[in-house]
Amino acid sequence: MRQTKAEWRNNWEMETRGRTTFKHTPCPTHKVLRIHHGLKKWQSAILIQMRTEKIGIRDFLWKRKVPGLDDPGCDCGEGRQTVGHVLMRCRKYRNLRRREFGRGGRIDLRAILNEPKLVTKAIRFMEQTHLLGQFRSCCTARRDEVEHWGETEGTRTLDGYQER
Repeated sequence: MRQTKAEWRNNWEMETRGRTTFKHTPCPTHKVLRIHHGLKKWQSAILIQMRTEKIGIRDFLWKRKVPGLDDPGCDCGEGRQTVGHVLMRCRKYRNLRRREFGRGGRIDLRAILNEPKLVTKAIRFMEQTHLLGQFRSCCTARRDEVEHWGETEGTRTLDGYQER
């Protein structure tokens, strides 16, 4: 068993594919599943897409040669439209970023995509940018659903707080 785990770890470290996931989870364990606890299926899908960077924003779509996309640049003109750029740097979403993440100190992308409280904020942030067209019908919840966004069987709200 130990030898199998050691071989698997070695393969995980040496593999050339999936390096984005490796960047966020250098040593995968069952703990990575906790960040999905209490999320709806579409919310988990957004999280997985953000963590793998295989997501419907310009940089990924441009790499896949989607017709009509002649460059990977963000509309703000300050870099490629990547998950990191949108979540952490894009001036177009500065106010939304402050509202969702606060004005606190620097938070790195790895923390945002690995810590449950930050994950829920990142999902809500990405949903509110309206960059992900495939999730628009999932995200247009009724007003009463928004108050309990992210709850599953009364366990956890999207912002990580327990309902009583």
